[in-house]
Amino acid sequence: MWSCSCCPRTQRAQSAQAAEVTESAAQQLIQGLQQKLASVALVLYDRQRRLLALKWRPSAFFPQPQTVLMGSVPHTVIEQGDDAPLCVPNVLCILSHVSALAEGLALDLKMKALC
Repeated sequence: MWSCSCCPRTQRAQSAQAAEVTESAAQQLIQGLQQKLASVALVLYDRQRRLLALKWRPSAFFPQPQTVLMGSVPHTVIEQGDDAPLCVPNVLCILSHVSALAEGLALDLKMKALC
C-alpha cells in the first residue's frame, strides 16, 4: 500500500511525528537547562502554550565566596586582596550556554524585568 503527501491521513501522521520530535527536543532542552542552571535559575515550561521561561534567582548574582554548588555555572572571580576571592556568575557565558542548548528551538526571546 502506498500513500502520497496530499492524503489527509499521511499529513496527520507526519504532523504527529513532527510534534513528537519537537516534544522530545523540548524535554531535552528543559533537562539540559535544569542541570546547567539549577544554582542560578528555575526552569519553567508551559506545554500547552509551548513556552519556556527562566526565573533567575537574584541572590545568585551577588558577589559571594566560592562554594561547591557553583560548579555548573561559569563564574568571574573578583580578587579581594588578603581576603578570600568572591565569585559572580558570568551572565554572558550563561546566556551563550542557553542559546547553544536551544539549538534553533527558540523562535523568540523576550527579556522582562519585574520591578
